[in-house]
Amino acid sequence: NSGSGVPGAARYRSSFEELLPDVFERLGRSWLGGGAEPSGRERDLGAARRVLGAWRTWGVYPSAFIGGLEALLLSPVPEP
Repeated sequence: NSGSGVPGAARYRSSFEELLPDVFERLGRSWLGGGAEPSGRERDLGAARRVLGAWRTWGVYPSAFIGGLEALLLSPVPEP
């Protein structure tokens, strides 16, 4: 959780936070390009939204950051 007393947890979370925008952008582009079957895409989208919802509820990351990840996932910009 976001208030973990485990040594190094905050550093791990910060490192993970740096990678998340690229990950969500790539997932969104993959789905936009037809890289997944519609049923698989919906299942994966539901899983991603549950993770984002949990992070929002737990206060792991700022709400605006989570909203940005969701936007990258749902409204990806195609590669040039």
